[in-house]
Amino acid sequence: GTHPNEYVKLKDGLDAMIRERRIATNTPTYAVPFLQPGRLVRVCTKAPSIAGLSDDDDASIKIPVPGTEPGEEDVVWGMITAFERIGGGSKSGKAAYGVDVVVRTRENRDTKVPSISKSKGDRFEFVQADLDAEDTEPRVIRVPLEQLDVMSSIRVYLPKDLHPREARDRCISSVGEVLKRFPEGIPILDAEKDMKIDSENFAKLIKRIETIKGMMKKHPITESEQFEAQLEAHAEKRKLSIALKDAKRAAKDAAGLIKRNELKQMRRVLKRLGHTSAEGVVQTKGRVACELASVDELVTTELIFNGMFKEVDEKMLVALVSCLVWREKSRDTAKLSEEAAEVFSRLKDVARKVGKQMVECKMGVDIEEYVEGFRCELMEIMLAWCNGNKFADIMKMTELFEGSIVRAIRRVEEVLRQLSDACRVIGETDLQEKFQSASELVRRDIVFVASLFL
Repeated sequence: GTHPNEYVKLKDGLDAMIRERRIATNTPTYAVPFLQPGRLVRVCTKAPSIAGLSDDDDASIKIPVPGTEPGEEDVVWGMITAFERIGGGSKSGKAAYGVDVVVRTRENRDTKVPSISKSKGDRFEFVQADLDAEDTEPRVIRVPLEQLDVMSSIRVYLPKDLHPREARDRCISSVGEVLKRFPEGIPILDAEKDMKIDSENFAKLIKRIETIKGMMKKHPITESEQFEAQLEAHAEKRKLSIALKDAKRAAKDAAGLIKRNELKQMRRVLKRLGHTSAEGVVQTKGRVACELASVDELVTTELIFNGMFKEVDEKMLVALVSCLVWREKSRDTAKLSEEAAEVFSRLKDVARKVGKQMVECKMGVDIEEYVEGFRCELMEIMLAWCNGNKFADIMKMTELFEGSIVRAIRRVEEVLRQLSDACRVIGETDLQEKFQSASELVRRDIVFVASLFL
């Protein structure tokens, strides 16, 4: 009875059921009416990834924390300050919500995540509200509604202005006070009576969760002195078996790729376009293409070498890069100025030339479909942005979602920096500086604020 397998199976089952419970209680219809400021809320320390729903990929086994219930190893208490609907709703029928919560946080020292790329949620790890250590600070963090674990029936006073540190300290100490007052656990909203989740399946799910928790608490392994060590060893073993599975899959894919002609065809295209020599040695063009990610490397490199980026002015350069970044078809066709239409038409000619080489090398590409992949919807928007127009005014020019535009502008700026680096690699200093200053032209205003709470 002291083998961890059985306990871990219970734990995996519990985690899956808790995920199911969260999906139900975080459905906007039930949850949104309760997102009032000052409500205590238990938040998961990590955002639930949709991909993370398969148990196969998650090697981690949460080691139980003494004094907490099973299934509550990665949740902390905080307080809701506001919420906002962020897109969705009309076509997809699913509205997305962001909830701002005050939680106690600590700078995340995970060196694997470069600090620049971290969003506010990644930069800080959430810690327990009553852990008053020197290196922690209460912060307001925006989390997706799906990241809430449970909501309490308790609401406390919330200061109007949360910018001063002492206001956030007050909030988190009220959370600590409530935790002290309810050693058995803070009262939570009743899913059936309060949230009106009236479903037989949901009631059964809650019963099953309680049953499994009971079985886990009484499991003989919990009496063992080696309990934690055994679980950690089991987690390590599971991690290794997943890594082995991945490695086998990767080896199989690689073998398949070598068998396929695709690799030969790709190499032929690279030779024809001058990225590699006849012997397969990487040339200057190839070195530039290596610097680029998230855009079509072949077409972008052609634009560097055929002088098109040199000929257009900085603002048009940004608009041109937006055609490489934006790949989504949208309903409203963009109305382009004469100059923009001329630049876009030249881009399509370059794409057609590259597509033709792919077809001649039997790569099974549909030239017209390939050329259609480059979209001009953002050209006028980017020109307006470079001319210093306000974000609100730009949104009037388009039917697209604000979030999509913000992401696109950020990606355009990222690609401009990549292009600047690519030009540095080949010593094209003039062009490097041009991309650099274009990137500075784009990088402004609310689009590049890391968080609205700073």
